Amino acid sequence: MSTTQAHKPLSLGAIGGSLRSAVGYAHFVACRMDRRWSLDAGCFSTDGQTNQETAQTYGVVADRTYANWSSLLHAERGRLDAMLILSPTPAHHEMVLACLQAGIPVICEKALAVNSEQAHDILRARDASLGFLAVTYNYSGYPMVRELRRMI
Repeated sequence: MSTTQAHKPLSLGAIGGSLRSAVGYAHFVACRMDRRWSLDAGCFSTDGQTNQETAQTYGVVADRTYANWSSLLHAERGRLDAMLILSPTPAHHEMVLACLQAGIPVICEKALAVNSEQAHDILRARDASLGFLAVTYNYSGYPMVRELRRMI
C-alpha cells in the first residue's frame, strides 16, 4: 500500500468552481490525482441548479452543499482541512479574509487580489491569524503538462 493510500485524505471545501466555471473541473481533477484530498463540501455557484449539479458530479453530498459561501464557512468550520477558493478574483478578498478569520487554511486560485492594498490586507490577516494561505498555479491537472512531465 502506498503512503498516499495509507492515510485518510485531507478534507477540502470549495467556494466557486462549478461545472460552468473556467477552472472548477480542472481543480476537482487535480485535487484527487494523488488521493491526498477529498472534496467534501462546497458552494460551487450562486445559481441553485448549477450548484446542485456540480455537487452531484463532484460527489459532494446534499447536506454539505450550501446555497452561499458564508453558510458553508459557518457550518464547516472545524470540519475541513482547507478551503479552496475558485470564485472570480474580485470576490477573493472578502472570502479569503473570512476563511482566515475562521481559522480555515486557504488555497486560492490566482490572482489572489485585484490590487496591492487587498493583497496587503490578506497578508496582514494571515499573519495575525497565523493561518495558512497558498495561491495555486494549477497546471498539474492539464493532460499535456502530465505528459510532458512523463517525457522529461
